[in-house]
Amino acid sequence: MVFCQECGVQFGGRFCTNCGAAPSGPSGTTGGAIEKCPGCSQKMATSNVEERVISGGKAWHKQCYDIAYPQKGPAAGLGQQKTTCPGCSQEMIVGQDSGSKTIHLGKEWHKQCYDIAYPQKGPAAGLGQQKAPCPGCSEELIVGQDSGSKTVYLGKEWHKACFEKAYPQKGPAAGLGHQKMTCPGCSQEMIVGQDSGSKTIHLGKEWHKQCYDIAYPQKGPAAGLGQQKAPCPGCSEELIVGQDSGSKTVYLGKEWHKACFEKAYPQKGPAAGLGDQKTTLGKEWLGHQKMVCPGCSQEMIVGQDSGSKTIHLGKEWHKQCYDIAYPQKGPAAGLGQQKAPCPGCNEELIVGQ
Repeated sequence: MVFCQECGVQFGGRFCTNCGAAPSGPSGTTGGAIEKCPGCSQKMATSNVEERVISGGKAWHKQCYDIAYPQKGPAAGLGQQKTTCPGCSQEMIVGQDSGSKTIHLGKEWHKQCYDIAYPQKGPAAGLGQQKAPCPGCSEELIVGQDSGSKTVYLGKEWHKACFEKAYPQKGPAAGLGHQKMTCPGCSQEMIVGQDSGSKTIHLGKEWHKQCYDIAYPQKGPAAGLGQQKAPCPGCSEELIVGQDSGSKTVYLGKEWHKACFEKAYPQKGPAAGLGDQKTTLGKEWLGHQKMVCPGCSQEMIVGQDSGSKTIHLGKEWHKQCYDIAYPQKGPAAGLGQQKAPCPGCNEELIVGQ
């Protein structure tokens, strides 16, 4: 059995849970080596139990423990705890005079020091009027007063006039007179929001309609000008946009003369508005449009004799040539019975029967 030599309580372990003293055996001899204080590394005396603190199963001198864990406060066995004000570095007693302090992020501040560091908190922080400079002119403003002459932006107060100079796009509603901006086309100043009938708004900016149509002529007469012109991509001759549509072809948003378009894209065929077009081996002339059968290379007139042809991947084939090239298409391609060998025994089978 092990007994505490200080208070006589029987226990097991390295320290008496009652008084913190080292254990002793039945004969009164020490039951274990004398422990050292984790703070100062000095040997712990077996007497003076009142000067010990047990933490984490180890005995500390009270003074060493409070140096290591000062935040524990008076309850740890010391007197008043002190901390410095983050603003002026003056020592304060923790937990006292709370009326003159502000706690921020777990630290105590003198209210006055806190308001100097965080003036935007205003009079409610315990001081008088708070001041902050206008971001535009740096003149001091009293926070929270004369709100009618101020604009609050991103948490800061501005003189309205200063804010409008810094952010003129906010317009008359911000409290100033007319706002002006330049036309992106001619750089002439315009009053924002006026004469809207003579303006076009594009990507949030106002243009003179005439300037906009010069910059973006494809918008046509509806933009507020007269006839708009654009060159034919084929011959570069000027065309009046939106007129004579019967003699034009529109492709990728541009107007072409039909004849020019057919020369550039001959594969469009008679439906594009010309007569029969011909081509063979890349050569063009007017008349019928011709192309070669991919199977036998014989010339065919495009769009004629469709009953004897098959169209595959945009090309016309003789039906017989197509079925020779793609025999799996079977009788529906226009030939007689199609045959294919059985993959197992190589005996010929009639396709589809």
